[in-house]
Amino acid sequence: PNDPVEKAPFCKLGNNVLHQRQVFTFSFVRDPLSHFVSGYSEVVSRSMGNFRSSADKCMHRGCFRWLREEDPLDRAKAFVADYVQGRATNHACCEFLTALHVVPQAAFLRSALGGRFGCRVRKIDFIGRLENMTSDWARMNEVVGSSDGATFGNYKQQSKNHGHPKTNAASGNKWRVAMDRLLQDDSQLSASTRDMLCTILNVDNVCFG
Repeated sequence: PNDPVEKAPFCKLGNNVLHQRQVFTFSFVRDPLSHFVSGYSEVVSRSMGNFRSSADKCMHRGCFRWLREEDPLDRAKAFVADYVQGRATNHACCEFLTALHVVPQAAFLRSALGGRFGCRVRKIDFIGRLENMTSDWARMNEVVGSSDGATFGNYKQQSKNHGHPKTNAASGNKWRVAMDRLLQDDSQLSASTRDMLCTILNVDNVCFG
């Protein structure tokens, strides 16, 4: 009951729907490194925006080291170090700030199936790939017997009012750029840190291909 993730608004709103046996549940996953970079970008944005007070509390408690770094590259390196050592996801006081965004996608879906978010998902009927979003969205319509797209519409219709313009790949924000560069040239990470990160994120490759 004290878990901040279970208090998430989307969990409260979805509770009644997810308890219906006829509900169709789906998810889209992406390349694990791309997911990590995107999640990191959102985490930093939150720590400087709506979750600034929570981030300040986390920093003063010593939960995260990365919050102390002002240089984009130093912050990216510190975040990876915190992440592989469990600091970025294992503190209940900070979990809502970070865990939903950088936890491996397989672990996120497993948690949803286990009722971890306060609204148990009975099953996941369809999993698509973000890299194949347009075609997989159409394929999802076919799965429910709606080849004309009448059930979910097309992806362009559904996505036009959604997204994260301040943190997505097109935003060019310095925090995202720094993490992206760090992971493309990981020579600035220790071998042990790099190997631990790959081990953690590789679960998505194993589960989703």
